[in-house]
Amino acid sequence: MRKEGKSKAWQNHHLGNNMIREFKKRFTRAGIKTHEKLMLHCLRKSWACNLAENGIGNKTLLELGGWSDIRVLDEFYSKASDANKKKAVEVLDRLMGE
Repeated sequence: MRKEGKSKAWQNHHLGNNMIREFKKRFTRAGIKTHEKLMLHCLRKSWACNLAENGIGNKTLLELGGWSDIRVLDEFYSKASDANKKKAVEVLDRLMGE
């Protein structure tokens, strides 16, 4: 929205409240239970973490997510997961012929 000059549209608190309400309603309807506070930011974090865990590079994530600083992306979104570590070990084993 910032790139398109529409960031002020998000400053309308009614728009934000409606989106949060709809997000929470769909979350509940899907039967998902959590003790965490539900915010729209959860969707962005989930999106970025899922892409990072599936091998999408930081430069691509930075561009698609609209972050201005790669340090933010590195710190909060693209941490190594156990699944990624296991996948890396499997790839290295395969390359070494084991």
